[in-house]
Order: sequence, then C-alpha cells, then structure tokens
Amino acid sequence: MKIIFIYLVLTIASIKFATSQIRTMHLKETKEDKPELIAAFNQNKIYVSAGYGAPWLGSLASTVVGPIYGKFEYAITNSIGIGLNLAYATNNNPTNKISTFSALGRFNFHALPKSEIADLYMGLGMGYRYFKENNQYTDLRDYPIGMDLTLGFRILIANNMGIFGEIGLAKSPFQIGLSVRL
Repeated sequence: MKIIFIYLVLTIASIKFATSQIRTMHLKETKEDKPELIAAFNQNKIYVSAGYGAPWLGSLASTVVGPIYGKFEYAITNSIGIGLNLAYATNNNPTNKISTFSALGRFNFHALPKSEIADLYMGLGMGYRYFKENNQYTDLRDYPIGMDLTLGFRILIANNMGIFGEIGLAKSPFQIGLSVRL
C-alpha cells in the first residue's frame, strides 16, 4: 500500500510541476515562413522512455525488483507510433522465486489533437515473454507470447523531456518514468 501511495504522490507532484511549467506555444518557421506548432508528439520523431512500475498487489509482501521498463517509439504520423517495449521484473518471497522478461512490439494511437505539452495515447503490445519460476523455466500455458494493453500520457516539462505514465494490463498495473524526444 505504501508503494502505491508513493507512486500516486509522485504522479500528482510531477503533473503539478509540468502544468506549472506551461510555456507559450513554440513556433518554428518553415521554408514558407508559416508557423508550425511543435507538439508533444510529432511525426518522424523518436521517443525513448525509462520507467518503473508498481508491482501487482500479490507481490507487496515480497522482495520485488521492477518491473523496470525501457520504451522506444517512432512517430510514423502525428497520431500513430510504433516501437518496442522491454520489461524486466523479479519477485522473491519465502515460497516462490519468479523472474520475467518481455520484448513486445508496440502500436500506440495518440488521441489528443496537437498539444504543446500533453500527449494522451492508447497502446497495444505483443511479442516474446520469458517466465521463470523457482529456477525452472515454466512458460505459462506453454506459450512464450506476451501482450499488454495500456492507456498512457506524456507531459513535456522541457522542450525534449517529459514524464510518462501508463495504466492497464501489463507487467504492472501502473508505471511512471522519464521520456526524451530525440
């Protein structure tokens, strides 16, 4: 319960900080001297994120590492991104040792109209999942297929850096971290 409370406080503080940093719209002059909005999610940009997820409630009495997330996304349009999600977690309790890793191809649909600081999206991922329990490889249901379905946000707190958060069906019910636009 303490971990969930800490994540909630960090999320609220991060959003409050980000909204206090709202800047006037950044305009970039194009070749035709027409202003173009620099949005939180732009076509042909790469986004790299690293985050930490809240463990599922059954894990709270255990020694838990992660889930730790690494995310890479390429904006193929102003509303569609494709990428790769990497996640790792361990859970050690007195009766069971679990370690898991996944590498998922990801499709994100970015729902908000162009906004300077905010980006709301829905993500669907599918790919490889490794699961090891009590030092033996035990693939759940004998299929090494991993999936996730999340609703997320990214808020820019500087020109090319922001925070992200996601909730949904993934290695963790909630995750938060930093995101950089390259």
